[in-house]
Amino acid sequence: GTYVPKWLTGQDGGIDAVLYQPAGGSAAGNTASHYALDLGTGAWAAKAAYPAGTLVYHQTCKYDDAGVSKLFCCGGYRSGERSEVYSYNPATNSWTLLAAMPATRRFHSVVWDGADAIYLTAGYNSASGLVSTFWRYNITANTWTILGVMPGVLAYHGSAYYAGAVYTICGYNGANVTTVYKYKIAT
Repeated sequence: GTYVPKWLTGQDGGIDAVLYQPAGGSAAGNTASHYALDLGTGAWAAKAAYPAGTLVYHQTCKYDDAGVSKLFCCGGYRSGERSEVYSYNPATNSWTLLAAMPATRRFHSVVWDGADAIYLTAGYNSASGLVSTFWRYNITANTWTILGVMPGVLAYHGSAYYAGAVYTICGYNGANVTTVYKYKIAT
């Protein structure tokens, strides 16, 4: 099999036939290193390091910006929860700072709607503990909107977008849960 050059516990994201692993942590410590795995060849390649330094517990998703596939990377932990958001462009091997999230977050989930929005669900921050907030990031405007709250607090969960709705799947709310929440996006 093919293994990541360093074992990292960050989050990865895929664009076309390439998986990206920006920043993360291992038994040796945290890193800002960024790697890409070409699924066609099985080869790993080093990419531009995460610009804000070491980071763990962040979330990523693929999105398109004016027809260019990019990687959205937000939140996480580095000496406290983070609110910064960066976009990685594989075509230029470069990172761009985007509008910060409305609050710090780790153990959250992000999903792209296939158009002009990325949705962030729940998570955790040290000030509030487990949270239930639900946000939308507008790609074109580079702005965040707080959409509301989920029925309960949640972390370590997954999210998916399908047919105009965001689905938040399983996770942890003080105990492991198997609940699926559906939030229908208003048109």
